[in-house]
Amino acid sequence: MYKKEIQIAAAPEQVFAYVADLPRHSEWASHTLSLEPQSEGAVAVGSRFKSVGHQFGKDNQDEVTVHEYAPSKRFVFDSEDSSGVFRHTFELTPEGEGTRVVKSCEVLSAPMKTKLLTPILAVLVPTALSKDLQRIKSRLE
Repeated sequence: MYKKEIQIAAAPEQVFAYVADLPRHSEWASHTLSLEPQSEGAVAVGSRFKSVGHQFGKDNQDEVTVHEYAPSKRFVFDSEDSSGVFRHTFELTPEGEGTRVVKSCEVLSAPMKTKLLTPILAVLVPTALSKDLQRIKSRLE
């Protein structure tokens, strides 16, 4: 699992509303990205999205499913494509006048071609997580 954290001068409710709004991930994601709802209603556990992103020199289409939805505390979604299933987690903790945000990415399953990239991912993913958090921070402060 890859994990990074940051302090953001915004209330947990505000941070959660922003990171749980999946179509807005394109505003801060490390790569070009678009997400469109595939299920009706408000975002909740089980909500599904279609994602198209450009990463590692190619376009990727993912199925995104919300796994956990705990307002102001925790938001978890899984993305699945031909390179595997990845779990993305945001954990929010009130801290002082703001929120401590921990963003992590975990590979739940992967084909051999993705497993062979593990040494490269160990460098790229933490860097991307840090940049994502910095962009979220700049949007909310």
